[in-house]
Amino acid sequence: MVEGQVSITPAKPGCAQDGNPGVFPLGIPQGSVPAYVHWMPSVIYHGLHGAITGRDGMVYTELLDCPLEELDLSQARERGLTFTGKVMALSCSKNYFHWLLKMLPRLDLVERAEGSLEGIEVFLINKPTWQQEEVYKRLDIWDRCVVMDRKSYAACRMLVAPSLAHDGPGWACQYVRRKLGVEEGVGEAGRMTYVRRGKTAHRVLVNEEEVCALLRGYGFEVVHCSGLSVEEQARVFARSGVIVGVHGAAFSNLVFCNPGTVVLEIFGTPMNQKLYWLMSHRMGLRYHYLMAAGAGDDKAGNMADITVDLEMLGQSVEGILRKGAGGMAGSGN
Repeated sequence: MVEGQVSITPAKPGCAQDGNPGVFPLGIPQGSVPAYVHWMPSVIYHGLHGAITGRDGMVYTELLDCPLEELDLSQARERGLTFTGKVMALSCSKNYFHWLLKMLPRLDLVERAEGSLEGIEVFLINKPTWQQEEVYKRLDIWDRCVVMDRKSYAACRMLVAPSLAHDGPGWACQYVRRKLGVEEGVGEAGRMTYVRRGKTAHRVLVNEEEVCALLRGYGFEVVHCSGLSVEEQARVFARSGVIVGVHGAAFSNLVFCNPGTVVLEIFGTPMNQKLYWLMSHRMGLRYHYLMAAGAGDDKAGNMADITVDLEMLGQSVEGILRKGAGGMAGSGN
């Protein structure tokens, strides 16, 4: 074990709406998952979801970043590779959050467990985005990366498989910030940023144009992160005193914010929404949220499109502005 379990009791989140519509577990300690490094002889690494199987075909579910029922390894048998040296399971997702805060910090675990990364001959990654490739080059491991896809597999004599950093634990946030963050002290209390959701397959903000117009009227800059490098995204968040946006992977960049930054997260269901609240607490940010309304489509739960009540959004922003970066009126902070 490299990191033990750590329990925190986050501060009550700020909300201009009555009660606790986000159904946050207030006053209940939240524990992070212990972090391990596994040295696994004679196993197979599959390009599909980075699944790892033993000689008996059993899937090591604790190292899997998807539900077991979604895993069909029959398609991951077309292209095989064999590695006789020490190989590390690194990344298996294009999703920005899963990659940045659950998978990239695996490098930290291995480096601490082994003393350095020099003994790793190959890093197994999925088909990387251009942002991921850029970071691998920045960390000086790109020339040792082998790209897998969903139809490929690797027979490994010795696979180093770190656990996944679920729920953005403090050690993972600090690693990403240390390796990829920008200089300290560049936050601007008066700089306000709205992180645009934009075109996406799910969780569409139906009235986003009206939201952008409203927030621009308060002095917000509108930013779309998908076209920015990791360094550019880090700089946007580090230089903002207030961040507003819809729940999504772009909020992973909260890890780059300076302490005291005000966060207003918008979501349409309380299901699985404690992640950025916990991250904000660990990073010393002032977290607030706004419950939006479903748009009436047939998508389920956290994938459903949403519509924001513009009047309530305005009240939330005005509460932040009245109290400055210190909080929101009626927030309970």
